[in-house]
Order: sequence, then structure tokens, then C-alpha cells
Amino acid sequence: MSPGEEDRSLSPSYVGRTVRVFVSYAEADKALAGKVKEGLEKYGLETFLAHEDINPAEEWQQVILDNLESTDVFIPLITADFPRSKWTDQESGIALTHGKVIVPLSIDGNNPYGFVGRFQGMKINSQLPVECSEIVKAIIRRRPQLEPQILDSLIKSFASSRSWTAAKERANLLMEFEQMTVGQVDEIFKAATQNSEIQGSFGARDVLPKLFERHKDKVDSKIIEQLVKHKFISEDYLPF
Repeated sequence: MSPGEEDRSLSPSYVGRTVRVFVSYAEADKALAGKVKEGLEKYGLETFLAHEDINPAEEWQQVILDNLESTDVFIPLITADFPRSKWTDQESGIALTHGKVIVPLSIDGNNPYGFVGRFQGMKINSQLPVECSEIVKAIIRRRPQLEPQILDSLIKSFASSRSWTAAKERANLLMEFEQMTVGQVDEIFKAATQNSEIQGSFGARDVLPKLFERHKDKVDSKIIEQLVKHKFISEDYLPF
């Protein structure tokens, strides 16, 4: 048995826990918060917003506390309205006390303040689309230990892409990850051979050969055959 085969036998298809994100925002900024949530979930991160994710019958304060306790990442939307909220500063204090990853978004020139002020904010123009891929990269820079979980979440979302654009955006972010397990590589290229949206996406088709070249020693021969069949890579890579 070759080393690659041994690794594969010891690496069952991954089932990684997703990274959880809590977005803290003033009521006036709920539309922007919704865009951030949508963008992060596009890459597989589980994102909590109070106004969307609390059922009317629930004790909302306890739900917020529970989600702050279980979250991995705390993202405050620092706008002019953020300090005026009754709850945002309290949420920030709880997140800091519990050692959460803090990634402030500085909206339209409003900067983090107080104890959160020690974390540099990502500059966001509220009139432009929010580049959530950059937020994902910032999370990894702040807490590298989360990278494997984020990659698992991203691979799952890539495999379930329902549009050419989504497949392209997720494939582009996959290129940011240098280290992948055999199981993760298998999942990516299985998805490429099974998902018609990935197959039809010129953007994903441009990225996947580069990703294959980086990790080709980890790709199973049967998957290589399928990649050739779907014209992701040339016949030169066939193992016989």
C-alpha cells in the first residue's frame, strides 16, 4: 500500500463543524447586517442575526446570550448608530470576556471604540457590495486554528453551488487555502464531477485545474478519470 493510499484509508469523508458567527448591529443597520449574513453563509459560515433568527415566542435575551456563548466569531457593524443601541456595547463586552474572535467592520469611516478599539476594523462602504470573502480571510488571520473548520464549511457550500457565479466565488476562495487533507481534496473534485453548476461555470473551470495541480498527489485515480471526462484536466493526467 502506497503512502497516499494509507492516508486515504485513514481519512473518511470529513464532517467538519461549521464556524459560527454572531453579527452585532444597531436596529437601523439591519439591512446591512442581512447582507453580511447572506455573504458569509454563501461561504458556509453559520451566521446569527437577532432580528432574523429569534422566534417571537422565545426569550430573546437568553437566545442572544446563548448564541454569544456558542459563537466562534463576533462581528460588530461599527456605524454611527452602533453606540446608540442599548445592546451592542453589552454584546461586545460579553464577546470580549469569552475570548471570541473579534472582527469589527468599520462602516463608512466609523471606527471601533472602547475595548473593541484595539482591533483594527475592516473598512466597508455601505453603498458597495460587502466582500465577505475578505471577512473570511480576516477571521483566519485573527484565529488560524479555525482554518480547517472554515475550509470544511467552504467545501460543503462549494459542493452545493446552485449557480455559476456561486461556484466561481467559492472556487476562488478555495485557492486561498494552501493546506488540505486527502478527504477535503476528494470532496472538492467529487463535487466538480457531480454538480452541473460547477461544470458550467467558466470561473470555476479556470480555478480548478490550478487547484488540481497543487494537490494532484492527493486525488484518487477514479476521480482523475472523471475530471478528464468532464474536461477539467487533460488526458495527460490519466494514471495509465
